[in-house]
Amino acid sequence: MIGTITLKIQCQRPSSLESNHVTAPKSPPLCRPASVPLVIDAVRILATHAHWRDSLESRFAESEVLVSDVAHFVLDRIHDPELGLKFFDWANSRPFFCSLDGFAYSSLLKLLARFRVFSKIELVLNSMKVGNLKPTHESLNSLIQAYGDSGMVDAALRLFYTVREVHGCFPSVVASNSLLNCLVKRGKVEVARKLYDEMLVTDGDGGTGKVVDNYSTGIMVIG
Repeated sequence: MIGTITLKIQCQRPSSLESNHVTAPKSPPLCRPASVPLVIDAVRILATHAHWRDSLESRFAESEVLVSDVAHFVLDRIHDPELGLKFFDWANSRPFFCSLDGFAYSSLLKLLARFRVFSKIELVLNSMKVGNLKPTHESLNSLIQAYGDSGMVDAALRLFYTVREVHGCFPSVVASNSLLNCLVKRGKVEVARKLYDEMLVTDGDGGTGKVVDNYSTGIMVIG
C-alpha cells in the first residue's frame, strides 16, 4: 500500500542487530555507468506502466542487478512523492532480497521534504530508528529546511539537534538559516540567539564548513 513504510532487517549488516548504535552510511556510493540505463528505465516504468510491478520485476531480472544496490539512485531521479513511495514499498517488501539501506531511506526523505509530505516523513524516520539506520547529513538538511520554511519550528529544532547528535556537526548554512528565521518569526529569539552564538564559536564541522553567513547575521539583527 502506498505510504506504508515497510521495514525489513538488513541482510548485509548483522552487527547492527547486536548494538544500540545507529548504523551510519559514511558516503553514498557512485552509480556505475552500466546501471544508469536501468535506473532511468525504472523511473520510466513507474511513471508510465499500468502493471509497473511486473515490468520492474522483469527489468531487474534481466539486468541481474539487486534492487537494493540502485534503489537510492532511482529515488533520487523521481520527482513525484507518490511514485517514490510506490517504488520504496515495492523494493523494501520483496521476499528473499536484501532490504534497503540508509541511503535509500535518505533519498526518500529528501523527496518527501521537497514536497512537504510531513506525515510520511515521520513514518520514515520512525522506521529508520527501529532499524538502526542513520539519515544522511544531506537528508536532514532538507528536512530542517522544509520544516523551517513551513513554520514548524519544534520539528525543525528537533532535527537540528539530531544532526548534532548523529553526525557531530551542524546542519548546512541554508538549513540553519531556515531554522533561525523560523525561530525569530515564532518569537523564540533567545533560542535563535543561543544557536547562532554556538555556530559562531564552532565555525562549521571542525572548522571545515561554514555554518553562518551574512544572511544568518541579518536574521539575528532583525530579530
